[in-house]
Amino acid sequence: MDLAKLSYHPKWIEYKLLSKEMFEKQLNELNKGEDTNTEHYRYRTFKSLIQNYPKFTDKQVNNFIKLVQLDPDQTMAGSALSDFIQSGKLNPNQYLYTKQAFIEFGEWTKKVIDRIENPNKESFNKDFCEQLEVEINKQLPQSTDMKLSKYWCGGIEHQYYSKKYVNDNKNLNTRMWIGNGGRTEYETTIEFGKYALRRHARGTNMIDCIPTSNIDEWLEIDSNKKMIKIKLK
Repeated sequence: MDLAKLSYHPKWIEYKLLSKEMFEKQLNELNKGEDTNTEHYRYRTFKSLIQNYPKFTDKQVNNFIKLVQLDPDQTMAGSALSDFIQSGKLNPNQYLYTKQAFIEFGEWTKKVIDRIENPNKESFNKDFCEQLEVEINKQLPQSTDMKLSKYWCGGIEHQYYSKKYVNDNKNLNTRMWIGNGGRTEYETTIEFGKYALRRHARGTNMIDCIPTSNIDEWLEIDSNKKMIKIKLK
């Protein structure tokens, strides 16, 4: 692969984070003149890495940061690292390590860090998760699914997701503890309806976007896969 044509650093290959198929597809787009800005292709690859991994090893975190630091377009690279640190997929030690690299990109990073470390300023915060837990427990006994009607929600994890991430994806992923004793961990997807998207974009309270009846219409559970889907208004 002639990496120089898209300004990829050789370490992309060394770290095995750029496939031949992806590179050739991007090169074909470049040759067709669809987009002549090579940083756009690299940014797409950074974003695909963030989206395709449910979580990261310490080595993968280190490699991602190194590629960001080596990129010839540091404006784009800063955006990629911003997406990475806001992904919600880093453990506490990984977050602190990434934060040190991120703040080197300038004063603008302080606002991003503040939103991450002060999540109660955001719409998807502790208060929202606690109220969602209350509403779920209030409605569970009315479920037509006899098994679900005996469940209890023991908590919902809240973490920071950027407004752009939620607007682009129309959902976010978190964890819920539910079951007969409210202790079984479920991977949880919260889908945002038009009202919730609007509130989240404005950074305003989303509590009234939680449905208050017919739990079977807005909460889907797969007990075998330990997965839950919640649909907000």
